[in-house]
Amino acid sequence: RKDLAKLHREVRSTPLTATPGGRGDMKYGIYAVENEHMNRLQSQRAMLLQGTESLNRATQSIERSHRIATETDQIGSEIIEELGEQRDQLERTKSRVTGKHK
Repeated sequence: RKDLAKLHREVRSTPLTATPGGRGDMKYGIYAVENEHMNRLQSQRAMLLQGTESLNRATQSIERSHRIATETDQIGSEIIEELGEQRDQLERTKSRVTGKHK
């Protein structure tokens, strides 16, 4: 997440136009610098989108897991309650059969 946030900040802070900035050795002048900058910017944006999509999928997976855990907990509680009732019923039946009352 830290890398994704860093990349996101970098993309936001990167200007949309480039200047040569001391790159006098470029063969094609400012167009090559701008093209290189735009390619880098597009690559960063693509990486940011991929990271965001991955994060969204992970979030959805966690939400599904949380829902399943909640449902499982609820079902487990209902089973425990039902087993307790069955135990009470069995104990009452046992008491009647043996002739002992609580």
